[in-house]
Amino acid sequence: LASLLVVGGVIGAVVAANWDEYKKLAADRKVVAICNNYEIPYEELRFVTMFYKDMLADTYGADIWDDPATAESYREELEKLVRENLNQNYVVLSACASLGIKTGGSELESQIDDQIDGIRQSCESKKEYKAWLDEHWMTEHYLRFSISVNILESALYYAMMDKDMFFYPLENAGDFLDYVEDSGDFLRTI
Repeated sequence: LASLLVVGGVIGAVVAANWDEYKKLAADRKVVAICNNYEIPYEELRFVTMFYKDMLADTYGADIWDDPATAESYREELEKLVRENLNQNYVVLSACASLGIKTGGSELESQIDDQIDGIRQSCESKKEYKAWLDEHWMTEHYLRFSISVNILESALYYAMMDKDMFFYPLENAGDFLDYVEDSGDFLRTI
């Protein structure tokens, strides 16, 4: 995660100036970190970093990244948001694996294709679709991954619901919450 934090901070500062080079790194699917034994490709780190960079600029002002001193004051918040988002994706995948939920296959691919077809249909041309991906700091490969995690998150929720994993006796709810908050074995996710 240390390299993830460093890369995340650097990306936010220089990505616009080197866009073509970054697109090549994304196309080559360079691995920049490992989380729960899953490889995190550069394209995912770039999307998540730029998404939160834009969000913070919307919150604190469009010029917060222009001045290095100002940018540094928001760097820690940016890194935290990026780290949490990446962790959430791989916690979902790890939890699916531990519950025996398939994280691939034709049914999932069909659902992903349907959602991507909806996005494509909202665009007037293939060129506009590519521009939409660029505008949102995405590659189609990462878009497919992102949609799959969202679908799997729902599948995970219903699988846990079916197994009564959400129901805890109320008499010890406080103890359970304290345990979860103090334990390094739990990560809050959506």
